[in-house]
Order: sequence, then C-alpha cells, then structure tokens
Amino acid sequence: MGAARAGLIVAGINPYYQLGELHYCLKKIGAKAVLAPESYRTQRYAEMLLTVKKNLPMLDHIIVYADDHVTGTRRFRDVESLADRKEVEMVKEEQVEISPYNGTNIQFTSGTTGNPKAVLLSQRGLVNNSRQAVTRLDTDGRKICLNVPYFHAFGMVMGIVGPLHAGSTVVLESPTFNPIKSIEAIIAEKCSVCFGTPTMWTNMIDVQTRTGAKIDTLYTGSTGGAPASPDLYKRVRECLRMERIKSIYGLTENTAIVNQALPEEDNQLTETTIGYISDHLEIKVIDEKGEMVPFGTPGELCTRGYSIMLGYWDDEESTRKAIMEDEWLKTGDQYVLREDGYGIIVGRLKDMIIRGGENIYPKEIEHFLESHPSILEVHAFGVHDDVYGEEMCACVRLRSGAKISVDDVVNYAKGKIAKFKIPRYIVFREEFPKTTSGKIQKYKLRQEMEDQGIVPKAPQS
Repeated sequence: MGAARAGLIVAGINPYYQLGELHYCLKKIGAKAVLAPESYRTQRYAEMLLTVKKNLPMLDHIIVYADDHVTGTRRFRDVESLADRKEVEMVKEEQVEISPYNGTNIQFTSGTTGNPKAVLLSQRGLVNNSRQAVTRLDTDGRKICLNVPYFHAFGMVMGIVGPLHAGSTVVLESPTFNPIKSIEAIIAEKCSVCFGTPTMWTNMIDVQTRTGAKIDTLYTGSTGGAPASPDLYKRVRECLRMERIKSIYGLTENTAIVNQALPEEDNQLTETTIGYISDHLEIKVIDEKGEMVPFGTPGELCTRGYSIMLGYWDDEESTRKAIMEDEWLKTGDQYVLREDGYGIIVGRLKDMIIRGGENIYPKEIEHFLESHPSILEVHAFGVHDDVYGEEMCACVRLRSGAKISVDDVVNYAKGKIAKFKIPRYIVFREEFPKTTSGKIQKYKLRQEMEDQGIVPKAPQS
C-alpha cells in the first residue's frame, strides 16, 4: 500500500521459484529493488538474489528481513530509518501526479502452461474490483481465513485490498497453504469467512472427514481459480458447515473478478453457474470469426471495462493478441452466457479435446466423475491417439479409505454420459502437480503420464 501511494509498481514473486525462474521474472519487469525474507524452508533468498543480481544490472537494492546484516544487502529495519524529512516531502509532491489510471501492481500469470506473463494492473482496477468483491460477499468486519497467496490476483483482491474496504481481519494460517493448519486456524480464530481454490477446499474437506474437526463458525466464502463441481459445493456445506459458499470467476488480466455469485441466490444457481456479471463490466461471447453468439451458445468470453489490465509488461505482441482494438479482452475461456446474466464456464479453449470430430470438454467430465461417492478429485486432459486424433486421460484421487477399480469408474459412467466421453485412460493418484496458487498444472500431469508410458506421446513434428 505504501508503494502504491508513492506511485511505485509492486510485483509479487512466487516464493518457490528457483534461480532461473527468479531471474526470468526480475529481468522481465526490470526490477530495481527486491524485498524478501532472508530464507524460508530450503530457499535462501538473500543468496539467490545476490547470485541473480550479477546478471541484472538494473537491480540496485536487495532488502531482506533479517536480524544480522548480509553483505551486499540491506536490512529492512535499517531502510525504515533512512528517509529524512526532505525525501518524505518529495514523495508527497509526487503523489499529486498519481492517476487512478496508472499501473500499480504486476501479477505474474500462474504459469500452468509455460513461462508466466507479467500483467500490469491499474490503481482504479484494483481498488474497485476489490470493493465489488467484498460487497457482494458480505464480509464486513468478519475474520477471513485466506488460504490463497498474496502474489496471486485472488489473494491481492480478497486478502489485501478487499479487507481494507470491509474492515475485516485476515488470518494467515501458515506461510503456504496447509489444510490442517487452515482447519485449526478457523476453529481457533473463529473465522466466519474462508477463500480457496477447488483443490484447497477438497483438501480441507478431506482433513475434516478424517479428523472429525468441529467447525461451526463459517458463514460465507468463495471458491475461485478454477471451476468447481456441484458436488464440491454440497460437500463444503455438509463437511465444513459453511452456510453460503459462493462462486467467483475471473482472471489475472481482468484484475481478478468477472462473474460473482449474488448474495440472495439459491444453492442451485451457485452449483451450476459461476455467478452474475460483475458491476460496471461488459461481456460478450464470440465465435471463431469474432461474431457474437446467441444466449446459451458456447463461445469465447470477452470482457471490457475498468478492471481490464493495462497490458503485458514488455510484451506488446501478446498484449495486441489479448486486447482487441475496441478494448475487448479475449479471455481464452469457453463460456455460455444465460439470458439472466449468469455465466457458465465450459473450459479453456485450448483444453478442449477433439476425439474423432466430437468435442469433449474436460471440465464436464471432471464434474461428472466427482459425483461418484468414492471420488474426491478428478483432472482430465487430452492425449494423442493414432485413430481418433485425441483420447481423454482422467487422473482420479479417491476419498480417504475408498477403494474402487478402473472398471468401477467406467461402469459408473456408462449410460450416464455419451460413450465417446468416457475416458480412455483412468489413473489413480494421491496428488497432482500444482502451482502455489492451487491451480493444477495439467501440462506437467500429461508429461508424467507420457514419461511413465501410461499414455502415448504425440509424434514430433
């Protein structure tokens, strides 16, 4: 917040990044100063930053939270006392030049498919999108168990700026997501609000089911970052006793939120849609030719309004591809707009599987299989096939103590979904590769399946 008032641009960096990833991000944005803890777990940030600084001439300052001085860096407590009255007055003078339209924050995309892009967000986008989110969710004065990280758009909006609007208290249960710590924090701090991705909610449900932890304070919360199945909403209400678990849909390039559940909507709407259009935003759904499609017809979602990113930092080509001349942002999401203003996410356009000419949306199959009483979590994706072009692989995580076979899964699907939608490959797993913001990295999952010989590799072109 101090940097924003001074007109500076702040970028959050994933704390799990290694040297190469850290160097890429700092070089991409031309970072002049870095603030970091001296270390966390196996990461030695001071050493890492001093190493990458050798190849980053624009990086002038490394500031660390440390008790002892580290050569080549500054301690945060020392920096706090450096400013004199003249410098403070200089910052005050510069503040009058700050516009709501200025960039204030860079969010790196999750990197589920490769190198992350650096998304530049504006002052007005961040302030207003956050206010909109907490107003619809009714978080005023409540304690929030955050779960999602601050370097993610979800965490920035719902965990920093949003609570300032609402006068809420944010409870950080642990430095990184830990479902056991989250459950303990909710109980100990009597949190009434909780946020998380579907994977985080799934893990918390698993902990509560195994431990029998008594939770009776949760009132409201949201799931975002990826579409959630109807069954997940039911299990959150049942296991975590949350009265109002609501849906949120958005993307980093839109600051955070595009669709959000309305306070008064019933459970059926929450379970089957991603919510109502956010205030003061425009949306349209287009076909491959860029023409708008009728209500109820799948197409690519485009958004326009105050919260659209200013662009990808130092990447004009990608910015031009994402933002059209009339300022519509192409999201890359397959979306259905209902006549009542509610939306449904079908899936990512690039994730759609074409099997022998038939379109299959992985999200539909994931949600269907998660309705099986023994299945906790499913992630599906397309793999190469010589005959049909593509087949589907579904990686399945079972509930605690459950035991079923591949044939059981196939038989469950027969007669309920079209035969061509039943996954050709079904693999049981205990965990999935994911980003620290909780998104599943399907490209890594596919690579693992290929490397293990479970699914065929695509021929090299």
